[in-house]
Amino acid sequence: MPLSPPIDLYLDTSVIGGYFDDEFAEPTRELWRQMDAGRYRFLISPVVTREIARAPEPVQLLLASTFTQADSLPASAEAQELAGQYVQHGVVSSTYEADALRVAIATV
Repeated sequence: MPLSPPIDLYLDTSVIGGYFDDEFAEPTRELWRQMDAGRYRFLISPVVTREIARAPEPVQLLLASTFTQADSLPASAEAQELAGQYVQHGVVSSTYEADALRVAIATV
């Protein structure tokens, strides 16, 4: 029986940080075990990379050991346009433009 290809999961900054958070560590580490077993392929965006650069060192090291450049979805012109539409139409407040971009990247 052929193995199923991994399911793509877009991870946001809080999920990566959850690996070290007492409240979320157990389920987050299980998610990583599932990825290691080939069930999931994790994806991130440049927004996540920028935010993790300001995170504590263990979180930065987890990012570096888990993701490669190939795992980062681009902030394409289409994603940036969609993020702008989210803000313009009030789906996301202009206060949270980074959130609009991360959702748009994952959507595109």
